[in-house]
Amino acid sequence: MKNNKRFIILILIFITIGTTIGVFYENKKKKLLSTNTEVTHGYLTKRINVARSCNESYYYYYIKNNKFEIWECGLKPFLEIGDTVLIKYSLEDPSVAKVIDFKFMKKFKI
Repeated sequence: MKNNKRFIILILIFITIGTTIGVFYENKKKKLLSTNTEVTHGYLTKRINVARSCNESYYYYYIKNNKFEIWECGLKPFLEIGDTVLIKYSLEDPSVAKVIDFKFMKKFKI
């Protein structure tokens, strides 16, 4: 019985720590993307369909000849590998970014 209690307490501690780290990271990301940002083009590189979870799409973009990659949750069936999207990134930390226009390339097609 004592071992079960210790195990449950240990799992609760890990869940609490993980949640705290996740909330801290998301708040930092929102803060960095709220001010001092730029916009660039990014390209869809791959999609991963995950059962019972979010479908991941990976995008890359270049800032000052440095390649960065981000992933977004959610299936965008209208996008194909290599399609162009619009990405907003932080000037303070260019690795912090998000896609702001998934249909950027489609707007210019005839």
